[in-house]
Amino acid sequence: MKAFGKKNGFTIIKKRLGQHKDGNIKHRSFGCEFGGHYQSHKQVDINSHRNCKTKRLQCPWNANFNRTQNSQIIKLTTFNNSHNHTLFPADTEKYLPKYRYIPDDVLKEVQFLTEYGNLAITT
Repeated sequence: MKAFGKKNGFTIIKKRLGQHKDGNIKHRSFGCEFGGHYQSHKQVDINSHRNCKTKRLQCPWNANFNRTQNSQIIKLTTFNNSHNHTLFPADTEKYLPKYRYIPDDVLKEVQFLTEYGNLAITT
């Protein structure tokens, strides 16, 4: 599923997991990272509010898989292959946060400068 999402320009997240009593997986649901809707946690006191943005766009993409108790066959039971946002199939690693990372040589240099140099971690 991760490879499918990466190839098609979006990030797949694991949503639900159901297990049999013996611990084997019975049901697994996947969704788009932009699925769902944001529920604010605002309080009555206006001074404690934070204005934060959300990436939740209620994207309808989802895939559900099921496996019966004594079978090794995994069945795709639901597949909704539609999105309500822009996909980046050619530049998935460039635009999606899940695939961005700091290279190891840069991390080693930062570690060296903070441990042995005269550089504060906040800098």
